[in-house]
Amino acid sequence: MKKTLYDVVICGAGAGGLSASIFCRMRNLKTLLIDHRQGGGQMLSTYPAKPVRDYPAYPEIPARELALNMIRQTKSMGIKISRNEKLQDIKNLEKNFSVLTTKNSYRTKTVILALGAGIFNPRKLDIIGEEGFCGKGVTYGLPSIKEVREKNIICVGGGNSSLETALTVVDFADSVTIVHRNKSFEAYEFYIDSVKDAPVDVRFNSELKEILGDETVKEAIICDRK
Repeated sequence: MKKTLYDVVICGAGAGGLSASIFCRMRNLKTLLIDHRQGGGQMLSTYPAKPVRDYPAYPEIPARELALNMIRQTKSMGIKISRNEKLQDIKNLEKNFSVLTTKNSYRTKTVILALGAGIFNPRKLDIIGEEGFCGKGVTYGLPSIKEVREKNIICVGGGNSSLETALTVVDFADSVTIVHRNKSFEAYEFYIDSVKDAPVDVRFNSELKEILGDETVKEAIICDRK
């Protein structure tokens, strides 16, 4: 049986890959999307509850909703998404390419690598209690609103992710504290200004040193670096 020859194989079905696939279909190109997971990129895998405020046409939209809208649009245009396939190799066959995954191999005239930030590997603190309470109060992505409702939340770090998380959960949690080891934030000015105007307790020059609890997290020890 003769193998399908695609005009374009796109590796990565996050925002970049989905956008590229829509453009390719507009040019009537036979297009295949491959993703290591289910598609949607980190919008679905890492921060589905996050409100996205920097995507054109949406003043604010949950990341999950935006990702699913993109996926629905690709499907409506007849674009095939092959899920749970990890890219292993790309071979140049002179006239076209062979794309090898953990499940199949594909022939294509063009390859687009839309890998983005890749699979999320959290940077850990390596502190007492972190491993033991992972999934029991310790999380590395933005949790669902249900998980933070009426709880005391600590966001560690001074970048965009930490500030975004704090701003997302502040209306639902009992309290929100940002712990940052430096003396100032390293985030977009928009988030810095928003945190200043929100009921968020900011601890600069501080570090999270230990996480305590029983079945779930109950306490956290914060060290003042000064």
